[in-house]
Amino acid sequence: LNYLLDNLSGTAKRITTEQPPPRSWIMLQEPDRTRPTALFSVMCYNVLCDKYATRQLYGYCPSWALNWDYRKKAIIQEILSCNADIVSLQEVETEQYYSFFLVELKERGYNGFFSPKSRARTMSEQERKHVDGCAIFFKTEKFTLVQKHTVEFNQLAMANSEGSEAMLNRVMTKDNIGVAVLLELRKESIEMPSGKPHLGTEKQLILVANAHMHWDPEYSDVKLVQTMMFLSEVKNIIDKASRNLKSSVLGEFGTIPLVLCADLNSLPDSGVVEYLSTGGVETNHKDFKELRYNESLTNFSCHGKNGTTNGRITHGFKLKSAYESGLMPYTNYTFDFKGIIDYIFYSKPQLNTLGILGPLDHHWLVENNISGCPHPLIPSDHFSLFAQLELLLPFLPQVNGIHLPGRR
Repeated sequence: LNYLLDNLSGTAKRITTEQPPPRSWIMLQEPDRTRPTALFSVMCYNVLCDKYATRQLYGYCPSWALNWDYRKKAIIQEILSCNADIVSLQEVETEQYYSFFLVELKERGYNGFFSPKSRARTMSEQERKHVDGCAIFFKTEKFTLVQKHTVEFNQLAMANSEGSEAMLNRVMTKDNIGVAVLLELRKESIEMPSGKPHLGTEKQLILVANAHMHWDPEYSDVKLVQTMMFLSEVKNIIDKASRNLKSSVLGEFGTIPLVLCADLNSLPDSGVVEYLSTGGVETNHKDFKELRYNESLTNFSCHGKNGTTNGRITHGFKLKSAYESGLMPYTNYTFDFKGIIDYIFYSKPQLNTLGILGPLDHHWLVENNISGCPHPLIPSDHFSLFAQLELLLPFLPQVNGIHLPGRR
């Protein structure tokens, strides 16, 4: 049967299916020309790790099209065609990060940071090569690396498990991770309003975070706790970095802006997305499954140890999704499941979305009877997200209404 599927459907698809039409660009707003700004683009993409691309999971895709050597060409082509300034990838195999992604992207002017899932610690060197993790790449002509961080959720769960068996038995047993890089924006990337002097030598920093949460729909509590832990750690990184900066760098916003890319394995109506987009979630939210997390969760509130306010766990960010509801009908497209689980969030008011890459043409999927991905023409079961963001920078200090030129 597999032979028939591979050879008959595979050959037929090779001959009859035309390439999908290019995804359209959706403009959302014009850049702000009245103040200093910097424009940069962000890609978020789960590339489907080789070891998960099996016929058991993706029986509708011929073996040759699941093969990594075949898929990786289309994956890197997609990444390079977007030409994003920042690229966040999930499900990157350790060996493929070093031998493929980093090599290909360094040639195109990127540098990168990668961490594998926590299980890699306990494995032999040979086994470790096949552990997947998260990677962030950035263009060195636009950004300089200041710091890099790995956040291991099982370690955080263990350290904060007092009074919660669920934390030990459910969260600590999952070895998902997140990564973050603190980047300094290069001066050449800053656009000034016409006729205004260029900014001085002050640093302009941005934190880019990338995570892949636990996959199982039965573990909505774990996904929510992992997200809270990650945001709490991100807040710690930003707070620590902000303390070392002059107030003039942070400007009227008072903090370092955040871009958060993630495969959250959570739908838009989940507790995870509610928590991120509204600033908090009730401690009795249904996604906690009535399990006892309360005492542990106060440690992850971004308002400090006593951050529960009226039975809510809150965070201090004002986060917005680059893809407003309805702009993308699904980011994960398999035979059994089609839905939005991948996201690019960014902090307001420093950041705005100017435009996004729209969805793959639904008519093309229907006309070609494509019931799930990967497919010979689509290399992952996820579609990439791509957004152009605008960073609003602090105004220059004024004396009697006159802009003072910055130090050169």
